[in-house]
Amino acid sequence: MIVGRAQGPYFTPEEYLEFERLSPIKHEYRRGLVTAMAGVSTAHILITRNLSIILFNHLRGDQCTSYGSDAKVQIPGRKGYYYPDQLVPCDAVDLSSNDGCVRHPMLIFEGLSDSTEAFDRKGKFDDYKTIPELEEYVLVDQHRMLVECFRRKGDFWVSETYETGESVTFVSIRCTCEIELVYEGAERFLMIES
Repeated sequence: MIVGRAQGPYFTPEEYLEFERLSPIKHEYRRGLVTAMAGVSTAHILITRNLSIILFNHLRGDQCTSYGSDAKVQIPGRKGYYYPDQLVPCDAVDLSSNDGCVRHPMLIFEGLSDSTEAFDRKGKFDDYKTIPELEEYVLVDQHRMLVECFRRKGDFWVSETYETGESVTFVSIRCTCEIELVYEGAERFLMIES
């Protein structure tokens, strides 16, 4: 139990941040509830590594940068804190902050797993949509070559899906690459569809 913490199952944002600072494992926070991060598969690790390389190389020398899964995103109003698999901030305040928290990401990537897919598609995405600077939300399947990009178009979000043999475009940062580069090394873990 956290010293000085109010009784009950809910955490204030301040309690969560203090708890997270002292914890040896990562937790996400949503409207007072704290959830430990699940372990990841080898395919997830490889895909995330590949995205990191693609983003780093593309953004080298740019005003934007990419962060991996150790950076957390703060939802406006401090209603949530999530650890996406990759994200791209371009905001000067985010880029000069050393607290490991991004408040104005332009682009967020989540790797889908069986246990997180429903929440990544609905609850988490609904929270991410409240970030005014977010232009693109990318879901990467770890069971088959499938990347789904959601892009903000005014008040709406438009989806575009990429599959085997196609080039993926992350419009928000003007980056295009073959989908096979995203999945390089993880092919042996993908389901074969007949």
